[in-house]
Amino acid sequence: MNLVTILKRSNNLPVATDSHTLSFNSWKSAIIHGKKSKNMINETLEPIIMYKSTTCPHSWSVERWLKSKNINTTFINIDKEPGARAVVQSLNNGYASVPTLIFPDGTQLTEPSFRQLRHKLGIQSPTLSQRLKGLFGR
Repeated sequence: MNLVTILKRSNNLPVATDSHTLSFNSWKSAIIHGKKSKNMINETLEPIIMYKSTTCPHSWSVERWLKSKNINTTFINIDKEPGARAVVQSLNNGYASVPTLIFPDGTQLTEPSFRQLRHKLGIQSPTLSQRLKGLFGR
C-alpha cells in the first residue's frame, strides 16, 4: 500500500500518511499518484481525498452521497490513521473539522453542504417539477 504524504510547499515537511500518495506542488494544484478510476462526473478526474471521523454523522452522510454518485474518493479516518488529524488541523486553522475534502485541483471544502458539493462537482439537482414527474411517472 502507498502512503499519502501531504507536503507543504513552504517547508516540504510531511504532515500525514495514508493509503495513496498526495503531494502538493502548490496549494492551488495537486498531483495525486495512485490507482486511477473513472467516475460519472469526469473520466479523467483523480480521486478526491475525504477526511472523516467515526463520530461525525455529517461525514457518514457525505461518504454515502459520494459513493451513491460513484465519485472516486479516498476516505481517511482521522480517528484511525496516524497523523491524519494533524493534517486536518493544519488545513483548518487548528480545528479537526470533518468532513474535509481535498479536490485534485488543490481546492478544499470543509463541512460542505450537499449544495456546495453538487456545485463543486458540476452535478445538477433535479427541479421540483422533475422530482414530481419522477414520483408520479408523468
